[in-house]
Amino acid sequence: MQLLDVGTRSDHGGEKMDAIISDYMSKLEQSLKKIIPNTYSTFPKLERGDPYHFDRWDSDINGDLCLYYWFWNKNQTKKNKKRVVISEMEELIRNSLKKGHITRKDFQNYCPISKSEGSCGFAVVGRLLEYLDIAKYLGRIGFGITDEKVAKSLLENDEAP
Repeated sequence: MQLLDVGTRSDHGGEKMDAIISDYMSKLEQSLKKIIPNTYSTFPKLERGDPYHFDRWDSDINGDLCLYYWFWNKNQTKKNKKRVVISEMEELIRNSLKKGHITRKDFQNYCPISKSEGSCGFAVVGRLLEYLDIAKYLGRIGFGITDEKVAKSLLENDEAP
């Protein structure tokens, strides 16, 4: 994704600025931002334990849009903060549509930055896909794609001319 210098929110008015920025977001990014954190702000672990929690939307040092999340350490004395890179998620979906499911190995291959944050990113990505109604957790195999048509539509780019 190309970064644009569109000024500050106050240069254009907050809502107008949001509209300008959203014109350059993929449908996946737009869809996720509509539901996270307004509808969903936690991401259940795959088996058991306290969920992962939404922290914020932000760009990383490479300018990539990321969903930052956190979870407690074992003693619940420190929040561990991690990220999922949304462009990696797009690549993961794109490359998993043909076979119809997403495994941990797929996550490792297509989400190297998110994976470098820890294996917990696989659960967060999978839960995001479930929240978008395009995948379902299948147990050890990973996540099955439940709506290929919607998944493909989320990969379309809405860039303005």
